[in-house]
Amino acid sequence: MPAGSVMLFDSALWHGGGANTSDARRFAFSCAYCWGWMRQQENLQLGIPRETAARFPRRLQELCGYSVYKGQFGYIDNHDPIELLGRERGKRMVWEATDVRKARLAGK
Repeated sequence: MPAGSVMLFDSALWHGGGANTSDARRFAFSCAYCWGWMRQQENLQLGIPRETAARFPRRLQELCGYSVYKGQFGYIDNHDPIELLGRERGKRMVWEATDVRKARLAGK
């Protein structure tokens, strides 16, 4: 493809890059979205400066990995990663819900 071209394709397509036979460096940008229970190959959270991600709308922050899926996947030190951006966490973690239920049954 000529310099400055962009190619979009479904990642289910078998693909590969040819040898770079020039003396120049070749750059590529790969962005993928995965279900919350499936870890992506590259941790996009770490590739976006925190101060940049903090300016995103909340839903985009969540799609970039600043969220916990079903209260159990994607947490950091038992916290919702959205808290790293100064936002209030989303849903309660699975283990917290269990603790609340136990406390209720114990009459606390």
